[in-house]
Amino acid sequence: MVATTIRLAYRVEFSARLGWMSARRLKQLSNTDTLTGLPNRRAFDATVASWRRSGEPHALVLIDVDRFKAFNDEFGHLAGDDRLREVGERLAAYATRDVVVARVGGEEFAVLVRRCDRTDLCSAVEAARRKLSTVRPDASPPAALTLSAGLAFSTDRDDLVSRADSQLYRAKAEGRDRLAVEHAVQPSVHSV
Repeated sequence: MVATTIRLAYRVEFSARLGWMSARRLKQLSNTDTLTGLPNRRAFDATVASWRRSGEPHALVLIDVDRFKAFNDEFGHLAGDDRLREVGERLAAYATRDVVVARVGGEEFAVLVRRCDRTDLCSAVEAARRKLSTVRPDASPPAALTLSAGLAFSTDRDDLVSRADSQLYRAKAEGRDRLAVEHAVQPSVHSV
């Protein structure tokens, strides 16, 4: 009788652990971009919402790979996937407790920064954007990918995404391969 009770208790505990591990793995899968391994849009939105409640100032950088469709058309989708993985890996190097990097769209990435200094962040983002713009395919002749980025500062989630998106579109409209920054007084563009 004791042995049966122990076996039953073990099976119940094992089943509970298995269920917990399955739920945890499912949550991880539902919050991770399968191509890059970065957090996906769902995880990014959850982070923005939780950080917003803190009331601290945040910065958001939206990064888009310029002319990515043309790149895919010329070099193929597998080469495009490789480049997205490489951009993701390079961006992931910047992730910390206060910096979340996510893939939020096809060839669009987001870097959310908590408690940041505006001047230092602008310099760091421009340096990172230049470094990321050196991603090249293995094909010949090598064609560099360029990146456009929009940077905005705000404590309001919708406002933050909207402002960063506006800056990204401005960077694209003003020639691509650049960072557009919205400053409190006047927006600026940093070109290569």
